[in-house]
Amino acid sequence: MKYRLGEIQVTAHASLDFRGVGFNILDEHGAPIVTFGYLDPGDAVKARNLIEGAIAEAKLIASAERS
Repeated sequence: MKYRLGEIQVTAHASLDFRGVGFNILDEHGAPIVTFGYLDPGDAVKARNLIEGAIAEAKLIASAERS
């Protein structure tokens, strides 16, 4: 599975009463598989840069196995 990192954007989650800025990790079809949200835009930029490096260097990215 190929993953992409979405751009920083307004991020909201109604059921968790969250509104801020963040980014998504997207699957090969462009659908979000995980969302990261922050109240401070600077924190979102720092986190995205770290995640970008982690994805670029990873040899395996897989969801957790359930027993």
